[in-house]
Amino acid sequence: LVLTTQWDTTDDADQFAEIFREYATARFGDPISNEAGSTAWETNSTYTVLHQRDNQTTWIFTPDAATAQTLWEVLQP
Repeated sequence: LVLTTQWDTTDDADQFAEIFREYATARFGDPISNEAGSTAWETNSTYTVLHQRDNQTTWIFTPDAATAQTLWEVLQP
C-alpha cells in the first residue's frame, strides 16, 4: 500500500504526520527509526514508514523494509 497526499500547507502535512505517528505507534509499537522527514515501524509481519517533505506525506505499508525501500526509490522524481 502506498498513499501519497499533497496537503494545502506544510502545517497541514505536519498536523497529519503528528497524528499518524500517534496512530502508527498505537498500532505497530514504538518506531524503529525516527529521522528528519521519516518514521518507520516494524512488526513480525509488516513494515510501515511515513515520509514527509514540505506539504506532502507518503505512507508505505509493506511486508518488509526492502520492499518499502524499493517503492520509495521508485516514487522519487
